[in-house]
Amino acid sequence: MRDSIWNAILAYLDRGMKDLRPTTQKHYRNTGLRMLHHFGHYQLEELKPTHCKQFLNWMRDTARATTGNRQAAFMSSVYEFALGEGWCEYNPWRGMRRNKERPARVYVEHEQLIATIDRAPPQLMPLFAVGYLTGMRQTDLRLLEKRNLVGDRIEWTESKTGKFNEKPISPTIRKFLNAAAAHACAVADQHEARGRLGQADLVRRQPYVFLTKRGFAWTENGLASALQRFQAGFTFRSLRPKAQTDSPDKNILGHTGQLLERYTRRRKLDVVK
Repeated sequence: MRDSIWNAILAYLDRGMKDLRPTTQKHYRNTGLRMLHHFGHYQLEELKPTHCKQFLNWMRDTARATTGNRQAAFMSSVYEFALGEGWCEYNPWRGMRRNKERPARVYVEHEQLIATIDRAPPQLMPLFAVGYLTGMRQTDLRLLEKRNLVGDRIEWTESKTGKFNEKPISPTIRKFLNAAAAHACAVADQHEARGRLGQADLVRRQPYVFLTKRGFAWTENGLASALQRFQAGFTFRSLRPKAQTDSPDKNILGHTGQLLERYTRRRKLDVVK
């Protein structure tokens, strides 16, 4: 039983991910269930590099090249874990050439962004605006708490990298943070006017900056559903590269090198004369 891929995946999910970031662990748990379906019936030593390459080719041919790369990385981690446990002698995924990924090139036009912010409901408008102005990830915005607003700056630890960041609160950002606070107060007042005093108190005691239409903390699925219903015309994640592209002389996202270039969707070039 120990030499089965089924056991190796479950053991890795249970004991092998403790050093990974919470967001990566969540992603890997979902990936693990899919890999149980694809490879769970194999013994560890049965899986050969040719099987791995065929899987990647199949994912590429079904328009899931990037997903295939992520799943291959997960399986490689499973095999490295199994190697450490003495359950197998080699990792068939190691050194495997991954599918070519096409970097996203979508750029949100400024007119489109302004129109979207203007028509957004009170619970989404500050999210879009602060997301663009700061370049913060959606998860970090959703989990941003009032205690992260320290004087004239925002302090938080990135959910993806674990790095501590701080950004100044410009007058424009302050305007939209105030709009988020006004939304929370309005929702609490509505609950109170309808006699729901307990609910009103819960809304006022919420530690989060951005709240839902009813004054709850945003969940990942709840925010995704709200954004889908709103139909902005672009994905929320498009705001990060727009923030960096619109400020080429500033490092908005904290990236360097190729990763910074990846988030720059348009370049303004000069001429000789």
